[in-house]
Amino acid sequence: MKMLKKVEWSVLNTYIEQSLIVANKHPEYDLWILNYSPKAQSKKFWDEYTMSCRGMVIDAEGNILARPFQKFKNYQEHDPTEIDLTKPYEIYEKMDGSLIIVFYYAPRMTWIVASRGSFISEQSIEAKKMLGIKTDGLKKDCTYLFEIIDLHNSENIRIKFF
Repeated sequence: MKMLKKVEWSVLNTYIEQSLIVANKHPEYDLWILNYSPKAQSKKFWDEYTMSCRGMVIDAEGNILARPFQKFKNYQEHDPTEIDLTKPYEIYEKMDGSLIIVFYYAPRMTWIVASRGSFISEQSIEAKKMLGIKTDGLKKDCTYLFEIIDLHNSENIRIKFF
């Protein structure tokens, strides 16, 4: 699948009107966090926009400021011909939590922390507290992704660590 270089607002607005993508504005800055909708997921409407809008952050010009991993498919969602079983592969356990996105916003010289669909969710606020001022080693031209596994998100699977 082709990777978006820039988001065209005319295309994005069509997806928003069709309830395929949800856009949430930052409370202070002209930034939007984009996420595929439950409708896109239930209708399996996957293209370069819906696959890319999994916590992607854009500015008013459609420039991509934070680019998390594209939407990944569950095993049963793949067309069997998409998976080449003749090549070596590794299988990992997917811990279920909340995706946290961290990126540097140069115009305001600040680090921004968000969850997949919100700048102000409980998980993003908690992650920002956890990150604190520990940004010295982070590169300002990278998007950092974390999975926060906590007790606040009741629909997620619980992992017993101790």
